[in-house]
Amino acid sequence: MDLNKIKNKSDNFYSQALFALGWVIIILGTIGSLVISSDYYGDFNGTIFFICIFSTAISGFLILGLAEIISLLNDNRRLLAAMTQNTDNQTGSGAAASIAEELPEI
Repeated sequence: MDLNKIKNKSDNFYSQALFALGWVIIILGTIGSLVISSDYYGDFNGTIFFICIFSTAISGFLILGLAEIISLLNDNRRLLAAMTQNTDNQTGSGAAASIAEELPEI
């Protein structure tokens, strides 16, 4: 069983898209917080800045966490499929192969 094949995270589109979206939210939210917290005359309002930064960080890191969860679930599905194929090859029965075919694609 080759674990490097199983742990390849680069082919999971949804995980990559959410990961990129999380960083875009964090970066644009930080820039937006700086813009919103300064008024027309150039005065800086720290309270508004920290409220915006806090909400941006929470939103961005929740999206990043969701991307990591999807990636881990996909890795677990691949590992389970590899284990059932390995078990099927050792026992010679087709029961493990039928389980591997029913695993959902994440």
